Amino acid sequence: MKKRHLLQAVYVVLGLMMCIPKIEYAKSEDKKAAPGTAIFVMALMPDQTCINEYIFQYQKEGLHLEMHIPQFNCLPDKGFQRQLNNELLQSAKKRKKETIQLAKSYNQDVASDGLTIIPFEYIETFSQLPSVQPYIVVEFYKYQYSGGAHGISELTYLTLNQTTSRLVTLESLFMDQVDYTSIINEKIRQEITKRQAQGEFFFTGSDGFQGIKADQPFFVNKNGDIVIVFNVYEIAPYASGPIFIVIPKDELKPYLK
Repeated sequence: MKKRHLLQAVYVVLGLMMCIPKIEYAKSEDKKAAPGTAIFVMALMPDQTCINEYIFQYQKEGLHLEMHIPQFNCLPDKGFQRQLNNELLQSAKKRKKETIQLAKSYNQDVASDGLTIIPFEYIETFSQLPSVQPYIVVEFYKYQYSGGAHGISELTYLTLNQTTSRLVTLESLFMDQVDYTSIINEKIRQEITKRQAQGEFFFTGSDGFQGIKADQPFFVNKNGDIVIVFNVYEIAPYASGPIFIVIPKDELKPYLK
């Protein structure tokens, strides 16, 4: 493939991977569609009475797309719930459209260069994780494959306060005027040093951990601990998979609201 086309495809792929927000697929009736059709269905996730899902599917030669989008039904503030569900759905529709266009363009470039088309795959799923009251935690998994040794995956999280019907940010968990970033960064550095001593490999220097980001993926687990998440390649090699750093709530108790 021409270098220019390759670079354009790579840049677009990386851009799309930053847009979101597996653990396993939500089970629902899935009727096979004729190639090239798009399916839009709604199903209730088993054992999760708080979340429904919309499913987008698109199957055509050179592209398999499947997207599972959460839709909340249990939040006390129904106005906020409608707004959140609409934002999740509209954002997904945009990603679906962009991915279909990207796959078509990518496959056209491959074909024009006389190469064999590699099936383009795009998957989004989500799972509700156990957490303490009043939190609802949803983990989003996104995977894209367009050739090479492996695809690109990403984990992101949405944490809701079910009582107030508001999104929870990392900053909002801490008391005002607390430099939570420095506190968390130090905890992470301590944990990385500990794991390195146990034989785990982490990037070092400018490629290593430089501090959490403003939109750092995190969630509150079933014990009330804060879990900081790093996706593949962020602070460790691909083979290490996502890195989960658990910061016990007892260590943060003086700083939490």
